[in-house]
Amino acid sequence: MKKKTSMTLSAKRSVAALAVSVLGAVGVLGASSLSASAATSTAASVKAIKADWVVFFNGKTPVKTADKYIQNGAKYLSILTTQQKTAFGSSASVKVLSVTDVTKSTAKVTYNILLNGTVALPNQKGVAVLQSGVWKVADTSFCSLLSLEGTKTKACNGL
Repeated sequence: MKKKTSMTLSAKRSVAALAVSVLGAVGVLGASSLSASAATSTAASVKAIKADWVVFFNGKTPVKTADKYIQNGAKYLSILTTQQKTAFGSSASVKVLSVTDVTKSTAKVTYNILLNGTVALPNQKGVAVLQSGVWKVADTSFCSLLSLEGTKTKACNGL
């Protein structure tokens, strides 16, 4: 019969605290390791969402890279290619204003779309989704922007 070993609560907290510090903990003083870990996870997700949205909405990002930052990216290759050739698409960028309601797989994003550095669409509401380990622009968010500019694509049918 094998002897059952288990970590003490103190050891578990030490391991959790170490993991938090390795991941760049936000340093919630006096909080339990569990809440510090959750705060770090959320902070890391917010940071990743902001970075990934900047890559996706950068008009200079190659299409074969941008498609990795939109949910179900393969079905948007054609429209991404077309968009990048337009004045709107090639000069676009994003400023993420806030990321809220972060769960394990979704988050709400408020952002501005900029054209040549000037706010063109302020305070847009969108959704980020975690797909294949990457925080991506939800296809519903992208399709909403396309509809604002009057662009129709089969890829957005049913969204």
